[in-house]
Amino acid sequence: MDHVRDFGGDIFNFIGASEQFGESVGAISFTALCGYYTVKAVFNIFKSPSKEVAA
Repeated sequence: MDHVRDFGGDIFNFIGASEQFGESVGAISFTALCGYYTVKAVFNIFKSPSKEVAA
């Protein structure tokens, strides 16, 4: 998570915005993205029953 915050801070600092704001935006975006794909994966596990293989 430290790398994500540093990267976000560097990007925002490069474009002239607040480095602290960039760190916060980077951390929140990364957390939201990981949470989205985790929830999506859990729903897909329970969504469809296993299919039988035709012999």
